[in-house]
Amino acid sequence: MVRAAVAGDEAARDEIARRMDCIPMFLADVHRKGGRSPLDDAALEELARNVVVSVWQRLDSFEGHARLETWIYRFCEFTISNAIRKRAPVTLSIDTDREPEGAEDQGDTLASEDAARVREAVDRLGGMEAAVLTLRYFEDRRFDEIAERLGVSIHVVKRTHVKGLRRLEARLGAGFRPDER
Repeated sequence: MVRAAVAGDEAARDEIARRMDCIPMFLADVHRKGGRSPLDDAALEELARNVVVSVWQRLDSFEGHARLETWIYRFCEFTISNAIRKRAPVTLSIDTDREPEGAEDQGDTLASEDAARVREAVDRLGGMEAAVLTLRYFEDRRFDEIAERLGVSIHVVKRTHVKGLRRLEARLGAGFRPDER
């Protein structure tokens, strides 16, 4: 049936369209299983449209090793995963409005010192890691914007981001001192 639909058979196309009616249900199921997430009903509807388009575009790659609905379900899982990742990025925040307990007399000094310490730690990472973390957290750039600005692929940016965060965490978590390299 899929081959016939790809070849242009209207009856086969209609049957596949009917079988894709499961997409909203699949998305809701994947979303529910994922626990809490920032996706609302409107976002799920938009994702359903995106899945339908993706399935039609990739229909020629369906090999028939599983049922069509099983294949479609994987599209739904992938789409939900990407949507949640894009809508809930990892954030590095320094709360300069809140004073730590017992620091009432220190005012904004401690928060400023923390911010300066993090900034210096990022700068000391050097190279691509410092550039990616600076653009991501101090200039609020998206991964695709960073990739374009640095002239590298988005995959390189994401790998560098994760590696930089790990190194930054190790430095700050291990009592990083600004005068150390």
